[in-house]
Amino acid sequence: MKFLSSINFNKAMLWTSVVIIGVLLAGMGFVFKLIEFSRTISDPTVGNFALMPVTVYLACALGFAFLLVWNFLKGGFRNIEEQKFDIFELDKQITDLDKNYYKKH
Repeated sequence: MKFLSSINFNKAMLWTSVVIIGVLLAGMGFVFKLIEFSRTISDPTVGNFALMPVTVYLACALGFAFLLVWNFLKGGFRNIEEQKFDIFELDKQITDLDKNYYKKH
C-alpha cells in the first residue's frame, strides 16, 4: 500500500509543479506586457490610446488581488471543505421542511 501512496504523491507533485510553472509563465507574460505598455505610453508617436482600458484592467486586477490576500489573512482558506458541508446540511434541512409542508397540505 505504501507503494501506491508514493505513486499518488508523485502524481500530485507532478501536477503541482505543472500548475506552478504554468502560473509563473503566465505571470511573466503579464509582467512583460506591462513593461511594453509602459514603454508605449512614454512614446509620443503612439499616443495614449490604451491608457484607460489598461488602467481599468489593472484596478480590477488589484482589487481581486487585495480580496484574495484579505481572505487568506482572515483564514478563509483554512478549512475550505466546511462550507460544502454547511450547504449540504442546509439543503437537507430545506428538503425536510419541504417534505413536511407537503405532508400537511
